[in-house]
Amino acid sequence: MLTLVTIGTFASMSNEMDFLSHGLNVMSWLDEPATISRIKNLMNDFHVPGLAVAIVDGSEIRSRAFGYASLDPQTPCTPDTVFDIASCSKALTSLAVALLVENEHEFSTKVQWDSLMSSLLPDDFVLSTAEATNMVTVEDVLSHRTGLPSHDLSILSIESKHPDTVRSITRNLRHLAVSKEPKTTYQYSNMMYTVATHLIETLSQQSFSHFLRERILRPLGMTSTFTGSAQVWASGQGDRFSTPYFFHDGKYHHTCHQDTPQGQGAGSIQSSVNDYAKFICAMMNRMDPITRPIYESVTTPRISRTPGKTLEDRGKDGSPEASYALGWDVKHYRGAKIIAHDGIIAGYGSRMFMLPSQNIGAVILGNSEGAFHLSAIIQNSILDQVLETPFDQRGGFANSRVKRFKAQEARREKNFKRNFERREQAKGTLQVDMEAYQGSFWNIGYRTLIVREMDGCLCVDGRDHNISFIVLLEHVADNTIFRGYLVEIIGDESDEEVLPVRFKFDTEGKVIAVGLGLEKALGSDHLIWFSREEGRE
Repeated sequence: MLTLVTIGTFASMSNEMDFLSHGLNVMSWLDEPATISRIKNLMNDFHVPGLAVAIVDGSEIRSRAFGYASLDPQTPCTPDTVFDIASCSKALTSLAVALLVENEHEFSTKVQWDSLMSSLLPDDFVLSTAEATNMVTVEDVLSHRTGLPSHDLSILSIESKHPDTVRSITRNLRHLAVSKEPKTTYQYSNMMYTVATHLIETLSQQSFSHFLRERILRPLGMTSTFTGSAQVWASGQGDRFSTPYFFHDGKYHHTCHQDTPQGQGAGSIQSSVNDYAKFICAMMNRMDPITRPIYESVTTPRISRTPGKTLEDRGKDGSPEASYALGWDVKHYRGAKIIAHDGIIAGYGSRMFMLPSQNIGAVILGNSEGAFHLSAIIQNSILDQVLETPFDQRGGFANSRVKRFKAQEARREKNFKRNFERREQAKGTLQVDMEAYQGSFWNIGYRTLIVREMDGCLCVDGRDHNISFIVLLEHVADNTIFRGYLVEIIGDESDEEVLPVRFKFDTEGKVIAVGLGLEKALGSDHLIWFSREEGRE
């Protein structure tokens, strides 16, 4: 399905009217039979049931959809189909903070990019060291340079007895170890974007959802963009909400729509390509409320994404190294600067980009994680079309990406079978009754995990966490050394991450603690220790 949308009302709102239109050169690319055929073939390669693409050229938006929003019942995907956009949400969060900065006169507490977070949220924003607490600023939080690694598994979901809130997540930072000195290293942190929404809510005295709707979504006419899965259904647009899928054992499996208010700001936005393209159009053309100072603030590189590199370093082609701004990646493709972001969660993949020199942008959304990979190929294809890359220089990226994806699939399946065999072989090797290991264990930063028996093996149960997980255990040696296989419950459960696990016994032979390598950025052998909670076995 193809739609053409000319945003005439947007043009009158723009602060900069010198649009550069590429007409049929890029817009007709979506109509070409070769393009349609190629995308459909790639959807099969990457196991993507439904995909939608919107291209923005100046003030014009053209979109097309492929495949199915749902396989049962079979529902065609359209440019108005709603997807979870995952981390493409971060650009809205950074824009919301930029509006706090630009309109600081409206709020009792003034905020600038270099304002210390500990000054703005003195009771809540405390890191594990005083040095880090007294260094981290607003722009550090939004550019992934706070020194804190992800610690994604520490957050409790709405399924927990004590669900996390944006404030409790912020206050829990003091219990999570930093791994680098602030301002020195790019370490992607979803959590810090949730912390940014706590700042927005505290200073504006409004919910993040209300602030976003009134300050950004409504002014831009974005009526199909939501701050949570529940909102999609409550709006009456649930019939347009695509079903999330993963592919395993030669067939598609649907998973659930995740309602994750504790992931607010980092993700948890749902939209269609037609609606989110309005945001890209507004960014490129500096439409109200996006002023030139705001645009420059959120798209100016803050830190190199390449370990050991700085913003002054250059890549092999002479272009600057890939960097991160505020909610946006900044990279170069064939010498041209690209401002972009991507996203991936269970059942969805997303990507958006702007090519400032040509005033071209795009949004690509799909209902499987394979869309994350496919969207990278589509992005480069659009860029090649606009930049008029010679045809003999195109195609290599797509071929290598497909090849790598297939190799990853084969390797994952091989590892899954190997891991299962290892666990089966390890059964019966324990010289201590499994009952001795079982119970409830507590860490102040990661809260409660449960050790239990499942299918004749021990496992660590973290299903009440934001990323719902279990760690399947394989006994290695001495009744204390185990190999763990972390499995995320929502999504493809064959995708296992291996991590070290250790148990400690007291002198009476009782397990008193368990340590797990839940945060690799702290070191491959670093364990986060949980102590037994008495009376809760």
